[in-house]
Amino acid sequence: MTATVAMAGLRASPTPRRALNKKRVYIALYGRGTNKTSSEPYHWAIIVGPKKEVENGQGVRYHARQIFDATRPGKTSWAFERREIALAPTSLLLARVLVAKVADDAQLGRTLGAVAVVQNDQDPAWNCKSWIRTALAALEGDGRSLGTRVTDWRTVEGVASAYVCCKKRQRRFDTPGAFAAGTVPTFDLLAGREIIS
Repeated sequence: MTATVAMAGLRASPTPRRALNKKRVYIALYGRGTNKTSSEPYHWAIIVGPKKEVENGQGVRYHARQIFDATRPGKTSWAFERREIALAPTSLLLARVLVAKVADDAQLGRTLGAVAVVQNDQDPAWNCKSWIRTALAALEGDGRSLGTRVTDWRTVEGVASAYVCCKKRQRRFDTPGAFAAGTVPTFDLLAGREIIS
């Protein structure tokens, strides 16, 4: 993957430049581990965290996740989850792509909480990635949640998928000591460059 990407979909913030440490919105790709119930190779989520990451930093993860359905033994259903998380890397967090600056955190939470979750009996192909696509469109549509951003789905999906594949080819996930410990590979789509290798 080259260090630059097409900047299709980049939009400037309508808000003034008073807050220089705005939270950031990342698309996060996780390995599925042993829970491979989907044809999609990665679990997709949105992580919101501070611009400057610090040790023991906290953020919020928004995503659609599969849970066991107590009413149907052996079956799962999709559910929305908002969870405060440590921003430290985990064994399953493969990569992040920075897609936006947060303009209104409360509005962002309301918008993501209202994004529909579709069950597979309604749409068998629907998954966590489908939720991300709809969530980005909702954030773009509300006109208040995001400042500078790239929300064009083809751009976001293409860069995120290519970036995690690039990290796999570099053996980022299975070469101890070759990369900075305690970091998550991160590509800044706003600037068109990798910021953490």
